[in-house]
Amino acid sequence: MNLHELLLERIDELVGELLPGAQRLRHEFRVGSIDGERGSSLSIDAKTGLWIDHNPGAPEPRQGNLLT
Repeated sequence: MNLHELLLERIDELVGELLPGAQRLRHEFRVGSIDGERGSSLSIDAKTGLWIDHNPGAPEPRQGNLLT
């Protein structure tokens, strides 16, 4: 099992710790930004661990996986 798979198994804990403002909505987490405030522009897929920040003003990188 690789590191990404290990993190994915604990995604609820990981997101809760690193992004306290995140809310889970079915298969994804929504949060304001990588800083963890409330909002919805950043989306994290709970099944794949892939994330994207839809805010055009967000700093690069604006997408990645649990390791980036």
